[in-house]
Amino acid sequence: NALQIFRKIGELDPQSVTVHVKLADLCAATGNNAEALEQYDQVGRLLLKRGMAAEAVQIFSKALRLDSGNVDLAESLVSALIEERDYDHAVQIVNTALENNKANPRLIILLAKIHMAREQTDAALKVLEQGFTDNPGDVQIREHLADLYLRQGKSDRALELTAPILNVALDRGEGHSAIDLLSRILKVDP
Repeated sequence: NALQIFRKIGELDPQSVTVHVKLADLCAATGNNAEALEQYDQVGRLLLKRGMAAEAVQIFSKALRLDSGNVDLAESLVSALIEERDYDHAVQIVNTALENNKANPRLIILLAKIHMAREQTDAALKVLEQGFTDNPGDVQIREHLADLYLRQGKSDRALELTAPILNVALDRGEGHSAIDLLSRILKVDP
């Protein structure tokens, strides 16, 4: 009965953090983890929009205790942790998620973003290069690695990485994407 009541209240007041946290807690207690994760994620995102990153971290941490391999939740939590400059905790979350999702491109990019936020360019480069070795066909890893090479003035290496992406974009009729990639390289090395 309590679940039904809190669902109704949540529908009436979708912006209420307290109601949705209570609903998520009840769902988790009754074994309905899918709905609990959905509610925690909704509350965490709402808190981030309100600029309440510390509170969002607490909510996302609760959610990750239910499902430590959930990449979407890990991304949300790490974004909040980066905003709070809690890099050590962010690295811990990503490493835990990587244990369940070996070589996941999204998690690899997140780890690189943490290193970049810490101004550890070499560590970010190492993470992305390993990610590229593990996932040579992943477009996002290629783009992030190419951008990092561009920051280091290595335009030739960036062009090597983006050439396959350019061809795919042109084949799909996405000329604007190809132009954007090439423009970034030309800004570094006219």
